[in-house]
Amino acid sequence: MPYSELLGQDVAPMISAAQLAQYTVDLGTRTDGQVVALPFQMTGSGYIYRRSIAESLWGSDDPEFVATKIGPGWDQFLVAAEEAAAVGVSILAGEGDAWQAIRNSSALPWIVNDTLQLDPARELYLDVGYQLYNNNYTEKADAWGDAWFAGMSGASDRPILGYLGPAWLINYVMAGNAGDTFGDWAITHAPVPFTWGGTWIFANNSTPDDLRGGVATLIEWFTLDSSETGFQQFFANGNLYEGSAAFPDEAGDFAAGRIFKDAVNSGVVLSRSDGTLEFLGWQNMNDIFVPAGAAALGTGFGPYDETINEYFNDQALQFFMGEKTRDQAIADFKQHVFDMYDIPSN
Repeated sequence: MPYSELLGQDVAPMISAAQLAQYTVDLGTRTDGQVVALPFQMTGSGYIYRRSIAESLWGSDDPEFVATKIGPGWDQFLVAAEEAAAVGVSILAGEGDAWQAIRNSSALPWIVNDTLQLDPARELYLDVGYQLYNNNYTEKADAWGDAWFAGMSGASDRPILGYLGPAWLINYVMAGNAGDTFGDWAITHAPVPFTWGGTWIFANNSTPDDLRGGVATLIEWFTLDSSETGFQQFFANGNLYEGSAAFPDEAGDFAAGRIFKDAVNSGVVLSRSDGTLEFLGWQNMNDIFVPAGAAALGTGFGPYDETINEYFNDQALQFFMGEKTRDQAIADFKQHVFDMYDIPSN
């Protein structure tokens, strides 16, 4: 159900007033121009790195300085990777970490006018990933595998300088796996703007009339309310508690553990929120995530992404390993898509 129908008013002024990240609006907008889904979470991403390693490598752990060493752009990132490798440090856990950023930085979806398009922004992974893999700039670790997690605690074969990702990667993955490295991290701008994941909320278009008002109130509170009593205000400042209501009792007590601060979608909320994290050495993560969300693109996504991304990554890895030429990997990728979806390539 379009938000304007659900809420009984034009949703565009509400989106503007809350300063929602444009990519999230684009992703929740149907081809007829109707906004049908919005998130409470913003997943614009950065480069999360070990302070002590950056200090040893470049003489500074300052986020703005490190940003000039690892970007902008992948050419500069590869220069940094070479510098790190020279002293036995991996710039990423695996080349697939770069794929996550590259695939979601494309302005074009895979399918345009019923034709498969290999955006140069995505094709670039064949060059960046090849260098990362064959120059041993990473640990060749697969995301979510043991070796990937090991780098977070400093237990990998070689120290891993950093990971590419959003706030949820910090709070719900890295913080719990950091061990003795907790507090030795910082975040800076990624080589290119990108997003990773997110949660969009929508209402079924057959929502019964007697429930519609409640659904509208709840969805507005989650996605569009940028006031100090909106959901995003509590979520951004770590004032939600697991296993209980969002609000304390009269004694100020909560029933369960506190939920981490997260990067929310309202720029209004983020601009006034305290995004400092102990994990990041008390750095304010919002200083990175606000511009990251503003720069991220929401136009490069489509309904076949999961399968097509997997096909492309599989063929890229075979190229990196020397099992196929670059041209053959591209040709086989296009054939896989055609065989699965009967979609020709350009």
